[in-house]
Amino acid sequence: MIIDIVFEYICPVLIVVWIVSGLARMAGVNASSGIAVKGLLLLFSLVIALYPVRGLSVSDYILSLNPNFSIGSTALLLIFLSHSLMKKRLILHKDLMIFSGWNILVSLIVFIPALGFTGLDIYALGYGSYVLFVVMALITIFLVYHKSPLSYIFIAYIVAFNLMPLPSENFFDYITDGVLFFISIGILISHPYRNQNNST
Repeated sequence: MIIDIVFEYICPVLIVVWIVSGLARMAGVNASSGIAVKGLLLLFSLVIALYPVRGLSVSDYILSLNPNFSIGSTALLLIFLSHSLMKKRLILHKDLMIFSGWNILVSLIVFIPALGFTGLDIYALGYGSYVLFVVMALITIFLVYHKSPLSYIFIAYIVAFNLMPLPSENFFDYITDGVLFFISIGILISHPYRNQNNST
């Protein structure tokens, strides 16, 4: 389906936009730049991300490294781009820390048994265990009740899994992936450093 193909390329394109916007920011282009500049920046990023070179685009190469980007990765990239391009925070810093901690926790719960360190197969629960869906539903309800912006991400997990735009049929693949795991670790590690810089 076309929607599956489009969805598959969202994260690679966002990654390219994020990298190009970072380079542009180093060159003096910032959130206060005009709409025309931002439009050209976005168009340039799309060309780099999607134009095929020797049959494959940059997005294809990114997908070859990580074939399944989760909803969590998409959400985190949108959070980064919203702040870097428009100086608009979609979530508070404390929510970003909570989200990063959640990503790391879920990843470890899934990855450690998959590496054979335990006799459990947690990943298999993502194929239809009602326990996982009940837990996710309860967390989502809790976040909605407390009006947390993270509730939108958890709702997106559930909606995306029901629509299944990703090639995987495992719920965990919609929640986390390897790239998200390492980026989340980087966010938590850089947190004390940023606090120290802000206080000086």
